[in-house]
Amino acid sequence: MASQIESHRSGAEIVNGDAICRKKSIELLEELGLPKGLLPLEDIEEFGYNRGTGFMWLVQKKKKIEHTFKKIKQTVSYANEVTAFTEKGKLKKITGVKTKELLLWLSVVEVYITDASPDKVTFKTGTGLSDTFDAAAFALGRELRCCYKANVDGFSATDFHRHWLHGHRRCRRRGHAVMFGRFSPQGYRSTDDYYDTLDAFLFYWPDTDTDAAATAAVVLPKILPVAGHHQRGNEHVLDQTSVMTKEIPDQQATSQSRG
Repeated sequence: MASQIESHRSGAEIVNGDAICRKKSIELLEELGLPKGLLPLEDIEEFGYNRGTGFMWLVQKKKKIEHTFKKIKQTVSYANEVTAFTEKGKLKKITGVKTKELLLWLSVVEVYITDASPDKVTFKTGTGLSDTFDAAAFALGRELRCCYKANVDGFSATDFHRHWLHGHRRCRRRGHAVMFGRFSPQGYRSTDDYYDTLDAFLFYWPDTDTDAAATAAVVLPKILPVAGHHQRGNEHVLDQTSVMTKEIPDQQATSQSRG
């Protein structure tokens, strides 16, 4: 594959660095009319696209990663180098991508969307077999899952620090994480009424490698009056503050939120 990449470097747009490579690959998929989450590679080192030949490539730091598209329960493997030729609505002659069927890994050689069914994506393997899925299963996004439930883990600040900030099994954060939340002076009530306040605010902790508990939170400026939170069902407030984390691992971008 490396020799194939080298033969298309001349005249190609080439960028290096995970953030810009990810941005360029997503823009290309969008331009082609394909779901923006089709290529969830991690720590991307190089992206290249030769518009003249239609050849694109991605090089990631890891030798291989596996990603499961949870909506369809399909696991896909991405090699260190992923290449393809592009057409409108299609990636063809793909290398470096495999899908797991039962106990076998089958090479994916083509991915496409047709004008007749723009909400469906078809994967074709090297064996000639193909399968079609909802395009929404490959949409770019982050999964949210409950990180801390006060009615399960406890309402006190001590419970919060023990379970959440210090390694609760549901709250372990891999990679960099952005923690954010809201404060309201309105305490918890068991009624379904709404309570307004001008003293509520949103805040976050900067994405740093330091312990969040030792880092000052940044309060977002108020641009409109912020209504007090509505207490309903399982929504609870810990010390009148609710906190969430948005996890940003190695570009798998999984999120966690406090329920």
